Formats: sequence, structure tokens, C-alpha cells
Amino acid sequence: MKKATIPYNDKERISKLNEYKILDTLPEKVYDDITFLASYICNTPIPLITFIDESRQVFKSSHGIKTTHNSREYGFCAHGINTEEDIFIINDANKDDRFYDHPMVTGNPNISFYAGVPLVDLSGFILGTLCVIDSKPRVLNDEQKNALKSLSGQVIQLLDLRKKNYLLTINQNKLEHYAKEMESFAFMASHDIKEPVRMISGFIEKLEKKYNHVFDEKALQYIKYISVASKRVTHLIEDLLDYAQIDSDEVVNEIIDINLIIEEIKNNHQWELNEKGGSITYDQMPKISGLKAAVKLLFQNLVSNGIKYMHVDAKPHIKISVIEQLEKWEFAVSDNGIGINLIYHEKIFDLFKRLHNREEYSGTGMGLAICKKIVDKHGGAIWVKSEEGIGSTFYFTLMKKKSSIFSNIYP
Repeated sequence: MKKATIPYNDKERISKLNEYKILDTLPEKVYDDITFLASYICNTPIPLITFIDESRQVFKSSHGIKTTHNSREYGFCAHGINTEEDIFIINDANKDDRFYDHPMVTGNPNISFYAGVPLVDLSGFILGTLCVIDSKPRVLNDEQKNALKSLSGQVIQLLDLRKKNYLLTINQNKLEHYAKEMESFAFMASHDIKEPVRMISGFIEKLEKKYNHVFDEKALQYIKYISVASKRVTHLIEDLLDYAQIDSDEVVNEIIDINLIIEEIKNNHQWELNEKGGSITYDQMPKISGLKAAVKLLFQNLVSNGIKYMHVDAKPHIKISVIEQLEKWEFAVSDNGIGINLIYHEKIFDLFKRLHNREEYSGTGMGLAICKKIVDKHGGAIWVKSEEGIGSTFYFTLMKKKSSIFSNIYP
């Protein structure tokens, strides 16, 4: 019996094989389907998908034999990975000088015929073979050979997909880990920052009340600057906490009546609307499922923006509408404000993106980024249509649950 030659790049080949995380894994139907087809097309009782490591032939899929691996030293497939041909064929092992005295020829499973196509991955390494075996001599026709080659290509595609999924899982786990770290950092940092800011605000308030008569006009102006800055930091911390909290919360099937949410938001802004002669109107809204606090924050931010970004002395009018689609609800929050230049329609959803200075309009630049994150969390999309000087309409979708039907949505 002639032993198979070890490839010159065997160390690198095995390293590449290990990247696929395929060795010693449980049977999978997609691979078993390929070996079944190989056996059927070639009319052979034993088909194998074999991967070759340092010392073994490992069978990812097999029919006709019970073992999951055997020694590389005695493997036919170990010869197959050395071939310069696109298919390694032994028509009659009993008449082949390399195999006539092979223990698997003279004994079980009494191999006489062997045909193996090298499994060459996308980087050019031969990982193993897709082979068919028979205890009787035989010859494959061209159609059978070509079919075997095509099936080997399917194995490689499955391996490539497996590797990509594995890397995707690793990256996803890393991202989840980083997200948890950032969430912890945000809570810790906000707590550590919030307390001294609260103290600053408290002392500034005392200075304004108790020592107002002591300071001159310039000093009082400085105190006002400090007070405004501390409030701005407080709002920024609150927005950062909201942004971090969205990732930490799981979307649950909490029934949310959008009508009640809008009424609450409307009441919160009633004094401001009365002062400016504005209004908030809305269609009959559906009930949805999701994170109630997050969905409320979504509507709150969009309505607040619509009221805030107005022309001087203009009357803010906010209209909230909804359209039912097949698998989702499409909401629209329209205003008659200053509008947004077309070049910013996508950028406005970026974190800390501001289009105006704080002297014109207050804010942290996080409101729309928070909205986008909430919508993403609920499996939807958000976008804007706007014209400068006329107003904006923010559209967003929230997915329905499969059990939702129109007649059950409305109260």
C-alpha cells in the first residue's frame, strides 16, 4: 500500500480548514442532500464529504458507512487532495499498484471503485473531497463526472456561507459586548456628571435669589450664562441616557394606544400652543405593540421639533396621520415650520447633528438620532420630506404583529 504524500502547504491548508469550524460537527441536511445526490447520480452505495486534518479523514456527511472518521494514513481521500486532476478516479483498486493491498480494499468496505473531486476553497486550498465509492469496478461517464464537480462546488459555497455566518456571529457578539460597555459607561458617566451639575445649578439659583442686589449687571449676565450652560448639560445627559436606554430595553408585546400617547403629548404642550395660537391635530390612531416609553419619546421628539423650529411669531400647526399597510403602519408628523434643506435630509438623523446654532434654537442635536434608533429597534424606517420655508413631514413605519387585523386595531 502506498501512503499519500503530504502536500507542501499542509500546515497552511489545515489552518484554513480550521477557519470553517466544520470538523467534528453534527450532521446537517444540506450536506447530506449533496451526498445523496452524488450517490444517486453515480449509482454508488457510498458517498462521502471528507475533510482532512493533521491525522484524520473526517466525514461531514456519509451514506453506507457508520464511522465518522478514520486515519489519514489509510485514506483514499488523502490521495485525492494531492491530485493535479479535477477528479481523482480509481476504476478498480484491486488492479492498482497503490491500493491492491490496502486494508479497505482487502477488507471492509472492500473498496474497488473510488472517485473524488477535490474541495478547493475560494482561496485555493484543498480542504478534502466529495467522493463516491463502490465495492465493484466501474467507470463514470462525462455527465456523472460533471455532476460530481458541480456538487463539490455546492459544498464550497456552503462552507463559505458557514464561515461568513460564523464571523458575523463573532462580530455581533463583539458589538453587543461593546454596546453593553457603552451603556454601562453612559449610566455611570451621566450619574457622576449629573450630581455636580445639579449642585452648580442649585448654587447658581441661590446666588440669583439671595445675592441679586450685590452683583452688578455684568456679573448677573455671567450667572445667567452659567445657569443656561448647566441646564444644557442636564438636557444632554438626559438625552444620552435615553439613547443608551433604547439599546438596553427589549422590544416587548406591550399594547400601546397611540391616541392616548398623542393626547398626553398634546396636554404637555397645551400652554405653549395657547401662547402661540398653535394646534396639534391627529387622525384616529391604531394600537400597536412595542416599548411604550420609547414610542412615546419618538412622538414627543417629533412633535417638539415641529413646535420649536418655527418662524418668529408663526403659529405652529402639527398634523399627525397614519396609513395602514400590509405588514406595518406608516405614520406622518407634519409641521409648518422652517423646513430642512434637501442636502440634510439624511444627515439630520446622525448623532449630535445640528443645523442651527443654539442662539437660534436650543437642543442637543440628539432628538432625531434617538427617533431613528427607536424606529430601528421596532423594525421600521424613518425619513423626511421637507421644503425650506414651508415645513417638514417626518414619516416612519412601525411593524404590525402577525395577529393584528384592522378590525381589532381600533378601539
